[in-house]
Amino acid sequence: MNGSLLEFVILLFSQLILVGVSLVLILPRIVERVLIEKFKHRNQILLAEKEHHLSMNRDIFNNAISTSSESGHELRKKSISSVQTLWEEILRVENEFSSLVGIVNITTDVEMNDLVRGKGPSKARAAIERYSEINSVLEMIYQDTKSSVTRERIFVSEKLWKIFNSLVTIHGRLGILVSYGVRDQKDVNWKNDTLMIQVIEGIISSEDWKKIQNMPLSGFNTLAETIRQEFILEARKTMRGADEFNSALGNFREIMAQEEILGQEKRAESKEFKDTK
Repeated sequence: MNGSLLEFVILLFSQLILVGVSLVLILPRIVERVLIEKFKHRNQILLAEKEHHLSMNRDIFNNAISTSSESGHELRKKSISSVQTLWEEILRVENEFSSLVGIVNITTDVEMNDLVRGKGPSKARAAIERYSEINSVLEMIYQDTKSSVTRERIFVSEKLWKIFNSLVTIHGRLGILVSYGVRDQKDVNWKNDTLMIQVIEGIISSEDWKKIQNMPLSGFNTLAETIRQEFILEARKTMRGADEFNSALGNFREIMAQEEILGQEKRAESKEFKDTK
């Protein structure tokens, strides 16, 4: 009996050792499998959330394209009309100051300052006289068109609006400086006028501005033409809808990039799962 009991105890102890060894060998793999399945499940949830978010962005983009195709034609027509209105206002202002600009462009600084003091050719002095009153100059700038022109601002780019104002303002500022020169008998030094410099800042390059300042004659027409060309370039972008296209293209590229990243993550997740089998 004692021998049988001893054999039973030895057998039981052997079985316990075998079970313990098995647990030591198998348990880490069981834990590893549980952790892998948990990670896989969490990763699948994250991928599903990303895919849902991407799908929403794709739908928003498609809706934007659809809406643009429906309403874009009318908006484009209005933008073109607004650009035309601004251009007509530029032509009106340039016409108002054409005689002054013509004189400024063919005179040196010394000759211009003689004219505002009542010296020089009578025809040139008569032309200058038209701009001797500040109120008259202000009427030439604004007349009764300012409110109607301002309404067009919402339909053009901010850059185009800034260029438009710059081109109109330099003509008005030149007229005001001439009126000050006539009234106070002082030099018309528009190239160093602080307000004139502020108006053109950001519109033309500093290199172009330095060239204009160093011209032997006035160079005002060169300044106006440089800004005019900037207006034309930006106006063409507005009428073609380049801003909207570039924005839509940027959104499209972002969606494509996100789709590629999502695809890579799915492929990596799938490969990792296969490697753990």
